[in-house]
Amino acid sequence: MHDPPVTLRPRPFGLWIIVALLAFAAPAATAHPLANTLITLKPDSGRIALEIDSPAADLTAAMQAEGAAPTPLAVQDYYRRHVALTDSGGAAVPLAAVSATLIEATDPEVGAYREWRTRLIADTSAAAPGVYSLGYDAVIHQIPNHFAMVRLDGGRSEQTVGVIRYDFAAATIHPLLVDLADGGLTSGFMSMIAVGFVHVLTGLDHILFLAALLMVAPFEVAGGRWRFRGMDRKAAGRFAAISGAFTLGHSASLAAGTFGFDLIPVRLTEILVAASIVVAAVHALRPLFPRREWLVAGGFGLIHGLAFSETLAALNLGLKAKIGALFGFNIGVELAQLAVMVVALPLLMLGGSKALVRPRQAALALIAIVATLWIGERAFGLPLPVWLTADSLRLLLKT
Repeated sequence: MHDPPVTLRPRPFGLWIIVALLAFAAPAATAHPLANTLITLKPDSGRIALEIDSPAADLTAAMQAEGAAPTPLAVQDYYRRHVALTDSGGAAVPLAAVSATLIEATDPEVGAYREWRTRLIADTSAAAPGVYSLGYDAVIHQIPNHFAMVRLDGGRSEQTVGVIRYDFAAATIHPLLVDLADGGLTSGFMSMIAVGFVHVLTGLDHILFLAALLMVAPFEVAGGRWRFRGMDRKAAGRFAAISGAFTLGHSASLAAGTFGFDLIPVRLTEILVAASIVVAAVHALRPLFPRREWLVAGGFGLIHGLAFSETLAALNLGLKAKIGALFGFNIGVELAQLAVMVVALPLLMLGGSKALVRPRQAALALIAIVATLWIGERAFGLPLPVWLTADSLRLLLKT
């Protein structure tokens, strides 16, 4: 026999008080990944200049783990030990540290912070021509969720991009192959797919928005409340419409934002992203726009896409490289979204169980509260509880 249909009747006041207390005892929940390293390679006659911009907080943590303090000379010495360049014949290319300067920086997702800008010079006058191998494990060997974006600036080609990150499966950090002859970083496209994938899965706000909207797919409205009907053909169609509209929305604005056609300030974009989560969570508790979820998904998808685009826009790539990075990044975003949907679908099929009613309500209330805290932090600079800050995640992931 089947259980009778379940009607969800949230009790806002008591439930929200309980969940508010849980929010301050919850583990870390960061809206976006932390600022990461950018390595710019500038080839010239007989040499390559490497400019490395790393967040000061992460670099300090990595250096302190080795018993060193981040002074300019110590930072130069640190990078001499953690950066290596080999030519196509496998011979090491001599590297010399030129300078290390602590500067003020800003990131569209992280905000203002300080970073170390370190300059190295590789003497390639005696190097074998062809593909170079860039070995880099600075910071990453201590903070494995940190990664380094690499771009090529100058030479006979326009700029392009690759990524150096920790390979958790192999427990190692692979070098990046750099071809100065044609400007290709051979793993660049696949690397950008990985960046897009990780960006979504570590960017909690995008996941929460999509999950909250998808949560209503197997429900229908009865008497102003959600009533479970199961994952039938109609529910599956709604599921596909919501995810499809979100995909179209964020893909369109991701492309527009990457090429500079974003008319909304970054700060307002981040506030609207958080607001979209509140709207989606409240709607899943009590219907606000039933049967129009796909419209909301598409509209707010435009906002989320602008937030995605800041990662690529900040690289200042050339046109050809920007197009390739855009396609790779967007494929990664879609794969991550698909992963979320695969996980969500079987949970939605069980959504009518009486045992899941309260946990579902609590989860939605928690999502709304966390997103409200993000609005306060992004709009008014209100401090977040330590459990909701990026620093807590950094400490958890340090080795």
